[in-house]
Amino acid sequence: MFGLPGKKAIFGWLGIFTIGNTNHMIPLPLVYCVYGTDAPQHLGKVQTLMSQFKADNRIEDFFPLEIDNALAISERFKANDIIVLLLTVELNKKRKDIASLIVNIESKFPGSIIVEIIIDNVPFENRYITLPQNLRPIRDVQDMDLAWNDIEARLKQILPAYKTQKKPQLSKYIKYLILIIVLLILMIWRPWS
Repeated sequence: MFGLPGKKAIFGWLGIFTIGNTNHMIPLPLVYCVYGTDAPQHLGKVQTLMSQFKADNRIEDFFPLEIDNALAISERFKANDIIVLLLTVELNKKRKDIASLIVNIESKFPGSIIVEIIIDNVPFENRYITLPQNLRPIRDVQDMDLAWNDIEARLKQILPAYKTQKKPQLSKYIKYLILIIVLLILMIWRPWS
């Protein structure tokens, strides 16, 4: 067949028109954020970041889950999805449940991305991506915005933006095709002679 790889082709009298890209892209990740009720301000900050990341085509969607509902993640988790843990005192109390959830996910999907955001001064796993990079709890720093800027910059590295490829409009090609057909008919029929 004629055409370009990854393109659909329409064959006609005038040749081949390619429409849209049919290459299969890696699906954008879903981000699951596990939090405790003692972090509403910080959850709001994460939600704002994730809304921007969704608009920038970095993630497919964002799901905040309170600790008690976090076990539902393992049923929906896919290979390229991400878990963000907001490490607070309340989350630390359920650390064993969270740890078993992560072990379950990592056994199904090795190399899964787990991000820990240190809100309070609680223990954290050093084998995951831990933010902010200076490892200081966000509530312990004077300028929380500076800490969140660091977190945003690191998350942008982890979640690159994908450019959407604009598909050409088929109607534009149909208009040209109709115009050419009318001109050919007029040239053959020659109503002016």
